[in-house]
Amino acid sequence: MLCNIWLVHLHLTDDEDQQLSQLQEYLRKEIGDSPTLLTLAKFLIYINENERADRYCQLLFKELPGDHQDTSLIFHRLGSICYHTGKYKLALENFEYSRDIYALQNKDKISNENLRKLRKRWNIDQDALLSDHYSIEQVTQTLLSLTLSDAISSISTKTTDLSLSDIYADIARVYLDKCEYKLTLRNCEKALETKHFTVNDLPLMETYTIIGVICCKTGYGSIAMKYFEKTLQMCSQHLPSVHPSMVKVYCNMGLAYKNQTNLNDALYFTNKALQMRLQCAPQQHLDTIRIYNQIGQIYIGQNEYDNALNILQQALHVCAQARQLKHPLTGEINYYIGIAYMKQGRNTLALDHFQTVLKISDVNDRLIRETYFGMGCIYEIQHNSDTALLYYHAALKILQSDYDVTLQNLIKHKISMIEKSRVSTESASKSKVEQLQKLFATIDRSAQHIPATQIQRFLTEMYELSEHKSPRLFIVLLDEMSKSKPIITSADIVQRQYRLYFLCETSTNERVLHFTSHEGYVIRQPREFFQIYASYLRTMIYVVKILLSIAHNVASQISDSLETIQMPHLLTGENSNEYINQGLDQINKVLSLIDRDYAQYGHSLFQNSSLSLYCLQFQQLKDYLEISDKICSYGNLCCTTTEKGCVRWVCSAHYHQNVVCDSSDHQRGSHVVHLRKYNDEVGTASNDIREMSELTEKKQSVAHPMKTNTIIADAMRINKTLTSIDISWNSVSDEGATVIADALKTNVTLTIVNVDHNNISDVGAKAIADTLKINKTLTTLNIQSNKISDEGAIAIADALKMNEAVAILDVFDNNISVAGAKAIADALRINATLTTLDISWNRVSGAGAMAIADALRINATLTTLDISWNNVSDAGAIAIADALKINRTVTTLNVSENSISDVGAKAIAEARRINTTVTILEIQQNKMSDEGAKVLAGALKMNRTVTTLNISCNNISEAGAEAIADALKINTTLKTLDIYWNSVSDAGAIAIAEALRINVTLTTLDISWNNVSDKGAIAIADALTINTTLTTLDILQNRLSHEGQKAIAGALKMNRTVTTLNLSSNSKSDAGVKAIADALRINTTLRRLDISGSSVSDEGAKAISDALRINTTLRSLDISSSSVSDEGAKAIADGLRINTTLTTLDLTSNSVSDQGAKAITDALTINTTVRILDIQRNKISDEWAKAITDALKINRTVTSLNASKNSISTVGAKAVADAVRIPTAVTTLDIQRSKISDEGTTPLVDAFKMNRTVATRNVSNNNISAIADALKINTTVTTLNVSENSISDVGAKAIADALRISTTVTTLDMQRHEMSDEGAKVLADALKMNRTVTTLNVSFNNISEAGAEAIADALRINTTLKTLDIYWNSVSDAGAIAIAEALRINATLTTLDISWNSVSDKGAIAIADALRINTTLTILAIDRNKISDEGAIAIADALKINRTVTTLNVSENSISDVGAKAIAEARRINTTVTILEIQQNKMSDEGAKVLAGALKMNRTVTTLNISCNNISEAGAEAIADALKINTTLKTLDIYWNSVSDAGATAIAEPLRINVTLTTLDISWNSVSDEGAKAIADGLRINTTLRSLDISGSSVSDEGAKGIADALRINTAVKTLDIQQNELSAEWAKAIAGTSKMNRTVTILNVSRNSISDAGTKANLL
Repeated sequence: MLCNIWLVHLHLTDDEDQQLSQLQEYLRKEIGDSPTLLTLAKFLIYINENERADRYCQLLFKELPGDHQDTSLIFHRLGSICYHTGKYKLALENFEYSRDIYALQNKDKISNENLRKLRKRWNIDQDALLSDHYSIEQVTQTLLSLTLSDAISSISTKTTDLSLSDIYADIARVYLDKCEYKLTLRNCEKALETKHFTVNDLPLMETYTIIGVICCKTGYGSIAMKYFEKTLQMCSQHLPSVHPSMVKVYCNMGLAYKNQTNLNDALYFTNKALQMRLQCAPQQHLDTIRIYNQIGQIYIGQNEYDNALNILQQALHVCAQARQLKHPLTGEINYYIGIAYMKQGRNTLALDHFQTVLKISDVNDRLIRETYFGMGCIYEIQHNSDTALLYYHAALKILQSDYDVTLQNLIKHKISMIEKSRVSTESASKSKVEQLQKLFATIDRSAQHIPATQIQRFLTEMYELSEHKSPRLFIVLLDEMSKSKPIITSADIVQRQYRLYFLCETSTNERVLHFTSHEGYVIRQPREFFQIYASYLRTMIYVVKILLSIAHNVASQISDSLETIQMPHLLTGENSNEYINQGLDQINKVLSLIDRDYAQYGHSLFQNSSLSLYCLQFQQLKDYLEISDKICSYGNLCCTTTEKGCVRWVCSAHYHQNVVCDSSDHQRGSHVVHLRKYNDEVGTASNDIREMSELTEKKQSVAHPMKTNTIIADAMRINKTLTSIDISWNSVSDEGATVIADALKTNVTLTIVNVDHNNISDVGAKAIADTLKINKTLTTLNIQSNKISDEGAIAIADALKMNEAVAILDVFDNNISVAGAKAIADALRINATLTTLDISWNRVSGAGAMAIADALRINATLTTLDISWNNVSDAGAIAIADALKINRTVTTLNVSENSISDVGAKAIAEARRINTTVTILEIQQNKMSDEGAKVLAGALKMNRTVTTLNISCNNISEAGAEAIADALKINTTLKTLDIYWNSVSDAGAIAIAEALRINVTLTTLDISWNNVSDKGAIAIADALTINTTLTTLDILQNRLSHEGQKAIAGALKMNRTVTTLNLSSNSKSDAGVKAIADALRINTTLRRLDISGSSVSDEGAKAISDALRINTTLRSLDISSSSVSDEGAKAIADGLRINTTLTTLDLTSNSVSDQGAKAITDALTINTTVRILDIQRNKISDEWAKAITDALKINRTVTSLNASKNSISTVGAKAVADAVRIPTAVTTLDIQRSKISDEGTTPLVDAFKMNRTVATRNVSNNNISAIADALKINTTVTTLNVSENSISDVGAKAIADALRISTTVTTLDMQRHEMSDEGAKVLADALKMNRTVTTLNVSFNNISEAGAEAIADALRINTTLKTLDIYWNSVSDAGAIAIAEALRINATLTTLDISWNSVSDKGAIAIADALRINTTLTILAIDRNKISDEGAIAIADALKINRTVTTLNVSENSISDVGAKAIAEARRINTTVTILEIQQNKMSDEGAKVLAGALKMNRTVTTLNISCNNISEAGAEAIADALKINTTLKTLDIYWNSVSDAGATAIAEPLRINVTLTTLDISWNSVSDEGAKAIADGLRINTTLRSLDISGSSVSDEGAKGIADALRINTAVKTLDIQQNELSAEWAKAIAGTSKMNRTVTILNVSRNSISDAGTKANLL
């Protein structure tokens, strides 16, 4: 039959590939004997050919009779297509149609009339379909003689091909991607109810999978794992091993492990899913992209940001290949790329990707919210608190998920911190931080070893700490007795004496900052001291060096008024600078020596790039100082606070000059006083140079701002990494602009310069222009809001004629008139790089606009032109319009606020008839009337490119609106129409309504502020019953009465697209509100409803309450500024008891008192969805505050509660405090502007100290007891991470006591502390009783034999611990033997990491003996110990018997060929070990040969790492022979051996045969061209190798060209690393040619070769 003839392209596979054979057989059975076009569509979707699948489905839908039984199946296929292309809204519509039709067909055949209605709702253009050039005949390409009716009649429908459970499962899947978990679960429940499943039913498996994913994403990882394991069991029994459902299960198991922070297992399962997916589907499939995305997230969790970026960018590349760049999943990928960049401190790139997220439609609210949060964090880091607050608040405004409690808490905390910082430290702290930042600009960045982000955080926190019990500024120098003795080795460190000197914190000005008058403190335990404070000391060394270089003598140059300060004699005098500099260099050397010792073990003192003052133990300083003072006064410093609450430790001279003491008997170091007049004008620069300039004008003692500009300019000349600089809002004048411009002449990295909002005139503009003639890197120049006139504009224009880099020029808000505009226009005729020009808010006028228009006729690069607010009038508009008839590049044109009348509008309209590039046209706030609107409308009828039209704030009335409406009936591209604040009235609204009945593209209509009454509203309502595209309707501030609202309500009962409706400030009666409420009973799409300012009374509130009992879609309801009293509030409360979807309720500014508020509070004890409740500006008092306490004990969903501006007093505050003390979900509580006194504030503060949502920044012995006590009570915490916090045995004891009682903690991370055997013993005792902890990490401590023995004793009894990480301690053989004894008995431990200890053969033999008996251990890491052949032989013998160990790591020991031979012999017998790591031992060719022999027989090892040994040709040849036979090895790592060309040639041979190896690393050997050619020959035939690393070899162009040629044929290799060889431009040209043919290589590393500009150009081509 016709439908059974398909054209199929096949790729040959190995007949012995059992996995593909199983999949083929399964698919054969699923297709059946009579495949149809719907079957073809299904498998086209499966291979990501969605467009083709859509064609076939539309074709069938067009031709099928109305009652055909396949109608439901077609809608189902269409839903699947929309889902896979990211059109979630359409997907839901089609799935719901499929569901409804399926249900209808089970009762009665569907009628033609019903189908006609469905077609209309689906919005199918029949005429367009009939005009398509494809048909069933062309699909089959044969049997053309058969008629279309014959083809249709041959379509068969299998009753098993679709069921309600399938449909509900697919609907659930869409809601899952939209993060609407309640609707997801609801549809899962229906899927389970609608069919009696069999154990091998795919919908059942899919449903279990979806439920498991929800559990994962909502914090129930253990429950999720049960669902996944059950699904895996079902899939394994009934599906092929590479079936897509199997892939999903492994991917989801990776997700579960990721959410449980078990990232290694997460990566394993996700990689496994990726391998399986790539076997059974093309790389461009949506599921493959999801897996890449998940791997990237895991790498971010592991802090491997480079790996994360590589995999996520690969995911984006695949999205581009699959034409899915607008898919919501692409938004998620961009978000995580932004996170990775942000973690690396590359904030500009992060912001770019975050912005991309916001541009993608259908992205779920959760992702948008997290994106806003990320952007807020970046702006906060950049000290742009205003912008940060905007994004933080934007994040909170989005509909909040039930499961966003942690993020909400964090956002609120950040907002609170910023606002507090503004109040308390704005003038006292910010300027001090910024002065030091400016001083850093004078130091060569290449000389610094501390990342800029770390320094920024250090400086920011330095003066933002609101309280601190010890000084924060100090440095360390060698004692005078020790300075003459050189420090050469680490041993010298402890033989020298060091002194600590404090600095006075009164100011950061170079004339005031100084050492205290104290001889310094001798440091005890110097090595331990340096280890703790290393990062801080290195930062302070650079700070002081900068101060020395600028102030010339930081010790002695202090203010004239402070000459009485007595300095330490070592730090004064003529040579003080030299002494301090030398001393700092010596301390730097000390730190480097200690760091070198750490480096031997793969660690660094400075590896933590997130240095935080909160994590430094300042209060423990006294423990390391030899204090002889009678009173501990910290170097004669006085603890003071400013009037704004900022702590300062200042010297006595500054104290007496600037402070007023609260008590007459002040004691230094113990009594807190207040600075009388603490003003930063004492001498402070600012990061915002504007503030520095203002201080200069006020006080002559401050340096001239030119000094600061010079500092910045000097830094720009030296700096080799900075790409963007922002000096806006800083009162920079021409002098500053000149020095910055001079610096740009030599700078080769800066691409973005912002000097807007300064005082730059033509002189400065000319200097900048001169620079543009030379500079080759600057792409963005922002000089808006300065004082540049025509003369400066002419200079810049002349520069643009020569410049070949600047793409964006912003000269907004200057004094540029006609002459300047003409000069810029002349430049546009020549310039070929400028894409964006903003010349708005100048004095260009018509003549200037005409000149720019003439240039547009020639220019071929400008895409965005903003010439608004320039009074260009009609003459300028006409000229621009004429230019647009010719121009083919401008896409955005803004001519707003320009006095353009109908004449100019007519010209623009005429241009739009011809122009095919402009998509955004903004012409608002002009003088356009109906005539102008008419001609614009005429153009819209013909134009096919404009998507956004803004004609608001003009003089358009009915006639103009009618013309626009006529255009909408024909136009098929316009999506957004903004016509607010005109005079449209009812006639215009009626006309627009008529257009909405026909238009199929408009999604947003703003017709607010237009004097529309009921008549117009009724017309719009009628249109909404038919329209299927409009999603947002804004009709606020019109003249709608209850009749108009009733009409819109009636439309809502039928409309299925409008999601946002704003009717605020219209009707003042309840009748309309009741009608809206009645519609809500039926409507299933409206998400946001705003009827604020509509005088809703209690009767209206009751109607809304009744609707809330039934409605299941409304998320946000705003009835603020109305007349709701207690009676209405009670009614709403009754509705909330039943409603399960509303998340936001705004009752602001009503008349609700305690009685009504208490009713809503009581409802919250039942309601589980409301998260935001705003009840401010009502009549609430203390009675409600008492009620909310009881409600919050039960409610677990409300996260934001605003009861501000009410009548809550001290009594109510105490009640609220009781609520805060208990565990609740509330993260935001606002009761400001109430009547609370100090008596009420105190219990609130105490309560917040107890609240469990407050983040703990410093967990040391001082407060670990409190955390431990909390754990005894807490019933929710499952993971406790207190690593790297200097917890000693005392803290360990507190935690151990808690573990004896706690029943929830499963993971305990206590690595990197000072815990010794005593701490290990108490933890071990706790493990004997504890029944919940499954993971314990005590690595990087001081545990030796006694501690290990105690832990071993606990393992004999404990029945829950699965993972024990004890690496990098002092465990020797005795401890290893004790642990081995425990392994004989223990039946739960699966992972043991005892690496980086002192275990020798004796301990290894004991562990080996235990492995003969143990049946649970799967991972054993015993690397980096002292094991030789004897221990290796014992372990090997044990593996012959053991059947559970899958991963064995014996790297970096002393194993030679003898030990390797034993391991190889074991591998012949062992059938479980899959990963074997034996790198960096003493193995030669003999050992490699025996391992190779084992590989020929072994069928389980997938990863073999034998790198960093002594393997040469003979060993490589043996491995190669094994690869010809082995069918399981996937990864072979043989780097850094002595393999030459002969060995490489041997390894290349099996590449022709082997079909399993995917990764080969042969780098850093002695491979030259001959070996490279051999590998190339192998690649021509190989079809499985995905990654090849041949870096660090001696390959030249000749050998590399062979590889390039091979890649023209090879379609498997994705990653090629050939860095650090001998490649030149010739090879680059060869690989460039290859790239035109190869479509699979995604990662190519050719760094550190000799590729010149010629090679780079070849690659770019």
